[in-house]
Amino acid sequence: MLVIMVLGIAAALINSLSIVALKTARQETTAAALAQAKEALIGRAISDDNRSGSLPCPDMDNDGVVDGVAGNCTSSYIGRFPWKTLELSDIGDGNGEHLWYVLSPSFRDNPAAEPLNSVSPNLWADPLTLGAETNIVAIIFAPDAPLSGQNGRPSNNIADYLEGANADGDAAYATGPASETFNDRALAITRTDLMAAVEKRMAAEARKLLTDFYANSSVAAGSRYFPYAATFGTNSPVSGLQRGLLPVSCRFQKSGTTYICNCSGAVDLVNRSNFKFTDATGTCVLSGSPPDRCQCGASGGTCIGKRIHAGAVAEVRSSISLDAMQIAVNGKLTPTPADWFLDNQWERMIFFAVAAGCTAAAPGCSGAMLSAGNLSDIAAVAISTGIPLASTEAKATSQSGYPSAAVDDYLDSVENTNDDDVFSMIGKARTPAYNDTVVAIPRGSL
Repeated sequence: MLVIMVLGIAAALINSLSIVALKTARQETTAAALAQAKEALIGRAISDDNRSGSLPCPDMDNDGVVDGVAGNCTSSYIGRFPWKTLELSDIGDGNGEHLWYVLSPSFRDNPAAEPLNSVSPNLWADPLTLGAETNIVAIIFAPDAPLSGQNGRPSNNIADYLEGANADGDAAYATGPASETFNDRALAITRTDLMAAVEKRMAAEARKLLTDFYANSSVAAGSRYFPYAATFGTNSPVSGLQRGLLPVSCRFQKSGTTYICNCSGAVDLVNRSNFKFTDATGTCVLSGSPPDRCQCGASGGTCIGKRIHAGAVAEVRSSISLDAMQIAVNGKLTPTPADWFLDNQWERMIFFAVAAGCTAAAPGCSGAMLSAGNLSDIAAVAISTGIPLASTEAKATSQSGYPSAAVDDYLDSVENTNDDDVFSMIGKARTPAYNDTVVAIPRGSL
């Protein structure tokens, strides 16, 4: 009898351990699926070639493919996670259910959501919340096994999978321990999560633009230089200025014996200063209040909004440029930022500094260079300035960002704000008081 009792206890213990092990394995599968989905969404936001930082619509019919037209979600901003669109395997939670997903409409992949960057939309109208967590751009859900009343599976009805606040259609979502009435697992993507990754790409994009500018500034290597910077609160370059925002302005010159166009002065990039000049003899003048519109002269083409069209001979768009920027024979400025970079106003988020010996006044990159942490001999740095913070290492009060004229409304450390030739180290850890992303252009790379 004692042997039978011992065997029974052992069997019960083994069965209990097996149940615990199975539950643990399911929880681990769910956690891994949620993490993979979050990584895929952020990766997609980084690599998007027309609206970096945007997110896809959900899948509304459980085929793994987004449902929407030009980034506008067809019927709802909550549905299943679009694993097939994101080129993932058919991932599910520990119970084998497809994941669900909701996004803030302000972060959809549609031109109406522009500009989309570290500052805009500012205090956006439709942030999500998950319990006490705020400033959320997306949430991924694992529905787990059906609970009492969830009898409709498989279906496309959210209430058959998610419970309570997660199925009521508003922007406030819930998380908590599993119970008889709630078993959703959720993982949020905050704006900080998203933009911390996207800003690395923007800093790299700025580095490429500046490096390309340098390479195209002169045929002779010893005569090459970087552009001057723009004052904070604008993006028009100022002659002699070595620190400021990324310079973006319209400067069009002679191409061979033909004048494409000749614009100068401030350009309001809120209104997308993307100009097309396609008339071989056209001239233009700045007009408006403030002067932000390049208009055709009497012999030019026709103006449509802030663009000029008169055929298909050549095309010139707003470019990181100075008066000395070269124009190729076909009339195109080189280099030209992709439309999405300007459309989403990333130039307002990029700080730029150049060594004195790498400017038009002293070309060739000789003499004293910049440094960043323990890295020296730097010709120029670009810094993606990040989401404005409540306080920083250099400022006790909150940052306002663009269009402020103060450097500490953009940059966070004493090194980055003190107007010398030394900047914070590349890869410095982000904290609640520091989110600058520093990239360098070493002199030896030019």
